[in-house]
Amino acid sequence: TTTVFCKAMSIEVWTSKTIDECSDTKKLDTFRCNFDLLGIGSAKAQNLHSSISSTDKLQESPSHVVLLCYEPEKLIPLGFLKYGRKDLFLYTNNGSLVESKNSFCLLDFYVTESKQRSGIGLLLFQNMLERTGIDPSKIAYDRPSPKLLAFLHKHYSLQNHCLQPNRFAVFDSKFHYKS
Repeated sequence: TTTVFCKAMSIEVWTSKTIDECSDTKKLDTFRCNFDLLGIGSAKAQNLHSSISSTDKLQESPSHVVLLCYEPEKLIPLGFLKYGRKDLFLYTNNGSLVESKNSFCLLDFYVTESKQRSGIGLLLFQNMLERTGIDPSKIAYDRPSPKLLAFLHKHYSLQNHCLQPNRFAVFDSKFHYKS
């Protein structure tokens, strides 16, 4: 794992590969516990019946990356961001269905309720952008919440998204269509 310390927070980068290669069982157990708990919190915040983010699911998805933020002194998990690439079918603005191969997707994003609006989400999001070099307007957002859409508008001036039938929101104007 790679750890970045910023503003008294640390961000760890986890993938299926780093999980498999982690020889420090205490560190792996701490990650598993923290990430799985945050995944449950994310599911509750989205009114989902089960978590879409867990250590087991991450291990099954080699192209997905998790950024986990916590207070380093106390090892208290504060939030996470999960991204990866997926093949998506998207409608264009003229109604044509196209396959967008290897689309960059934000798959899940959650900050604990008590720490929201404290800069942790922005720290995680900016860390993802720096690592990947992707423009926020080129990301497909999986089932974005109103809070995420407000966050994107506030920090990146993104608005007028198009929610696709697969529940991914895109900001690229070539994919805006009327269903």
